[in-house]
Amino acid sequence: MRTSLLLATVTLALSACATLPSAAPGAPASAAERISYDTSACFGACPVYSVTVDTGSGAGEFVGTQHTATAGAARFQATPAQARAFRDAVAELRGVDGAGVTIGGARCADYATDMPGVTLTWVGPGAARVVKQAYFGCGMNSNRALFASLRAVPDVLGIRNLTGK
Repeated sequence: MRTSLLLATVTLALSACATLPSAAPGAPASAAERISYDTSACFGACPVYSVTVDTGSGAGEFVGTQHTATAGAARFQATPAQARAFRDAVAELRGVDGAGVTIGGARCADYATDMPGVTLTWVGPGAARVVKQAYFGCGMNSNRALFASLRAVPDVLGIRNLTGK
């Protein structure tokens, strides 16, 4: 009896450590990556949270930090279409030279203070980690389309109920 109970406990504990596959069946491994989207605070009640999505499996985690409808961690499942749309929504920032759209950078000739921003991190299998930032106060007119794409992420992933705003 003790041996059976011990074996069941060990099996349950090990299954809790299991991870989701990084790519959907049939998808090339290079297509799957983990993308993290971390918002920053502003002078006001901007929601501060982090979202990480495995673009292969659609497995996602939201962590609400401040001014969000959900505080703490919540898991969600993005559809393949949502995962692709998320990857596409943040793709332009990945291609920006340097650190991204930051004060002092080429795409930030004029700026407003106390605005929120976002940090994106891409990690792929066997690939270098890429980190880019976008400060929403930088060149608000010239970067309007990029910022609209980045701000749409909660709607693209269907997690507006978690962010709240």
